[in-house]
Amino acid sequence: IALSIRFPDGILTSYTYAGATLTKEGTGVYSYSTAFTTGGDYRYEWVTTGTVVSDSFGTFTVVETKPI
Repeated sequence: IALSIRFPDGILTSYTYAGATLTKEGTGVYSYSTAFTTGGDYRYEWVTTGTVVSDSFGTFTVVETKPI
């Protein structure tokens, strides 16, 4: 399984379970956790290969907080 994230600056970064950057929560359930520090729109895609081939994609927005 792999997760690709395109950051607001256009950089595409990939993470894999085999590379120990994704966590297996249970059968067929994986997660990725980090603190995003750059505000903007992100795009992501999860891809599986092997016996079951699937993908899921979407977007999310990070809003930078400013100190008071």
